[in-house]
Amino acid sequence: MHQAITQTDKKLTPLNLSETSLNPEAKITPMQDLVGQWKAKPLHGRYRSRIDDNAIDTKASQGWLQSGNLFLETEGFIASIQDQKLQRWIEKPLHGRHANEISQENVDKKASNYWLTSGQMFPETEGFLVAIQDQVIPTNNYKRFILKNLQQSDKCRYGCQDSETHVTGGCQAFAPTDYKERHDIAAKIIHQELAYKLKLTECKLQYYKYTPQCVLENDKYKLYWDRTVLTDQYIKQNRPDIIIVDKGAQKVTLIDVAIPNSNNLTYKNNEKVAKYRELEFQIKRQWKMKYVETIPIIMSSTGVIPRSLLENIKALELSENIHKIIQKGVLLATARIVRKFMGNAST
Repeated sequence: MHQAITQTDKKLTPLNLSETSLNPEAKITPMQDLVGQWKAKPLHGRYRSRIDDNAIDTKASQGWLQSGNLFLETEGFIASIQDQKLQRWIEKPLHGRHANEISQENVDKKASNYWLTSGQMFPETEGFLVAIQDQVIPTNNYKRFILKNLQQSDKCRYGCQDSETHVTGGCQAFAPTDYKERHDIAAKIIHQELAYKLKLTECKLQYYKYTPQCVLENDKYKLYWDRTVLTDQYIKQNRPDIIIVDKGAQKVTLIDVAIPNSNNLTYKNNEKVAKYRELEFQIKRQWKMKYVETIPIIMSSTGVIPRSLLENIKALELSENIHKIIQKGVLLATARIVRKFMGNAST
């Protein structure tokens, strides 16, 4: 910007000040456009994008730039270091995976990192969860390929044939028990919020104390929990987690929850929508409804929140902070699962 002003000033003389072609305002790019061009840069724009986050105090973060207490060379050096550190982190084949995952366009970075800024967990738990996100817990795979212990098998210690990189969401030994319990935590939070919003219950409990009833009903709504839908034609996918029946609007909403690993968020969201297409048709025909839709509730096992989750919560007209409660419950369950998994580790 300083260069543009200098070049323009050189052309201004008392004889041509009135010429519009030399008007500085016509030549100088507006500050807003310059900032936009800066943010658009794939490397150098990352720092600007980060400090523009709603969770960041931009003015305070840039106080050192406005104070004039540093040499210009030092200020430029600090800014370049910040970009280089982030780039090196993302480029790491192992430790950079989580940084890459939350940098995807379909992920809400602010919501995904909320648990780190809320101060609702013990420091030990936060540290353990960061280790899980960075995949540095001593699994068999980590020992063999990172610690270079070639005598160590990388197969799952619980009998799965897969490499032991699936602790948080892919071990068959934990699927019917611990993974199901974590899934139900998220589903219970949604169910209780819906029951309270639809005036099917008068009070709220902590999510770990709440036990959903199979059916809740009043004059306007009916709410089902984990119910098999009987249809004329056999349908394999006939048991969504939650079903809302709006009697007045003749509308049915199917809600299904999933807690996959972070690299599986988009696929799982699309899978849930496609999974209940046939059931939607059968419900609409048999129950004589005008509208039937499926709303997936998807969050990763390490707390990564896709933008679609926030959109779906908004579509259900629930509290905008409900994802924070779900995230906390899911992360604590993941920490418990990993501790249990590693508890039987053979050293």
